[in-house]
Amino acid sequence: MQWNPAWLPLRSVILYSFHSVFGVRSWFFVAKLVRKFGVGRSTYTSAYIPAHMSVFALCLVGFFSTALWAQTESARPRTESPQWGEAWSRNLAVLDAGTLPVDFDPQTGHNVRWTFETGGCTYSTAIVAAGRVFIGTNNDRQLDPRITGDRSVLLCLNEQTGQLLWQHITPKIPDRPLKDCPYVGWCSPPVIETLESTSKTPHQTAETQDTANANHSDDSAESPNGRVYAVTSRDEVVCLDLAGLSNGNNGPFVDEAALRTPVGEEVVPLGPLDSDLLWVTNLETTAGVHVHQHDAAHGIPLILGDYLYINTSNGVGDTHRDLPEPDAPSLVVLEKSTGRVVAAERSRASANMVHCTWSAPAYGTLGNRDVVICFGGDGILRAFEPFDPSNQFLERDANGIATLSELWTFNPDPNSPQTKRSEYMGNRGEGPSNTTGMPVILDDRVYFGSGGDVWWGKQTVTLFCIEPPTNATGKLDEQCIVWKHPLQKHSMSTPAIADGLLYITDEGRNLFCLDALTGEELWKYRFRNGLWSSSLVADGKVYAGAMNGEFRTFRHGRTLEPLAEMKLDPVYGTPTVANETLFVSTMHHLYAVSQPIPSQNSSDTENSVPLDTESDRDTEQAKAHTHSEE
Repeated sequence: MQWNPAWLPLRSVILYSFHSVFGVRSWFFVAKLVRKFGVGRSTYTSAYIPAHMSVFALCLVGFFSTALWAQTESARPRTESPQWGEAWSRNLAVLDAGTLPVDFDPQTGHNVRWTFETGGCTYSTAIVAAGRVFIGTNNDRQLDPRITGDRSVLLCLNEQTGQLLWQHITPKIPDRPLKDCPYVGWCSPPVIETLESTSKTPHQTAETQDTANANHSDDSAESPNGRVYAVTSRDEVVCLDLAGLSNGNNGPFVDEAALRTPVGEEVVPLGPLDSDLLWVTNLETTAGVHVHQHDAAHGIPLILGDYLYINTSNGVGDTHRDLPEPDAPSLVVLEKSTGRVVAAERSRASANMVHCTWSAPAYGTLGNRDVVICFGGDGILRAFEPFDPSNQFLERDANGIATLSELWTFNPDPNSPQTKRSEYMGNRGEGPSNTTGMPVILDDRVYFGSGGDVWWGKQTVTLFCIEPPTNATGKLDEQCIVWKHPLQKHSMSTPAIADGLLYITDEGRNLFCLDALTGEELWKYRFRNGLWSSSLVADGKVYAGAMNGEFRTFRHGRTLEPLAEMKLDPVYGTPTVANETLFVSTMHHLYAVSQPIPSQNSSDTENSVPLDTESDRDTEQAKAHTHSEE
């Protein structure tokens, strides 16, 4: 989570200045202060007071200025959510969330700061950074009346008011509904890189970060300096200017209008609400990659230094039995400044594809080594050395794309069918395993759920905790399993871990709470419908929403204590926390929920709309993503 002092309230800005003055120039301040009243010369201040009195005065000033600053800022924590999950572990727990509401009511406005009506089909999770909120959806609302028809849309909203700032529009893949499902829209949460978060990894020094920050201009909060990295519904990796077109159409890419226009349609010129595309890389057509996305692209970039690590969404063909790209990688590395593909894994995981490669990579330290881990389309977890362009021993293909160095693999289900997996498509009792949620790295361990695919194959899922041995190589066996625990049915959830407790959801209508150290099930709560979204832990609470719109709050702890229930439209995105605000995305709406509610005027809610929980579109659009699978 990132903290941006530029967004502090005026009171905090004044205190920040007060603290800075006393923290840096307290010697000169005290010198002037005591010169008038003191006697004798101080070695420390050159003021005419005894030395011990000047030291005492300095301590007193430092104590009160620091205490005043700490007291105010501890009451108003500033956090961001620039990516889905904690950087870089992917953990869905926010430890510095501040005070969040237990409940909210869109009908009465209780604890709802603003509401934005998205498109008719929203599967994405909100991302919040630099005073902006990003959410993927479709074009049902047609926020730009000039752009009609089915499109995938990434919205950029003002964090404080919910006002639309800009949107990036992508045309659907024509005549291929099983590659880019109609009306499903933009499913991939973006990753935001701002002035404060520029590529700093856990092992970069403060000096390295200062150098990176020096390369950025000092833009105001009205025109933030940064980049948005995202995967479109066409499996394009795009880099967008965080400020949109407010600071001009920056290159090298300047033909956004043509790119967003379907073949054969008239090009509509760019308007003030359009995005500024800096570069684009289509993974389907990129030489040396050639992926075949299935149903919908779902990739979440992982920023490490100068590079982006992205799962490819490579999947099966229209019949679910053919493999159009068996040699395509599950994980690729792009140069973030240009979008050029520089490395890829080459395990041929796609040759034993279960369904698709929707699980995003994580990064951390395991067995005394920095690793990038990612699930392939074959359901196997792989660990790789982070890409090092200076490594002369990496193999490279004819296009100059290096092969990532694989360290170890772990197969959660070695006794399941490993080949000819499509033959088990209609078998609900047995079959291969797959992983859709992200693996979470915490304290040298990896947590994840693995089991039957959510649409076909066996239904059972197992939650794993593994600990790879130091300097592990090759295939890891069951000895690395710390514990495992069965879930009821299919899970696309990413674990949320806090204070030794782990939470995870499944399509069997359950929210589970387990002891993260032992795997002991402490409690579970059964919803009235299945859960596709993950749970979130923040401010001593657990938030989770189901596909029927049942959204609940629980007390974070070892015993089950439900706190509140809200009725929304279908929930597929995971709640997000930023700046003491809970952002809840549903099929048709995005809510900014906070306590207490800041005062607003009519201009603040220009784009806000009331909730319509009886919308006739709920059932139709919720089925859009599954009609082809059934």
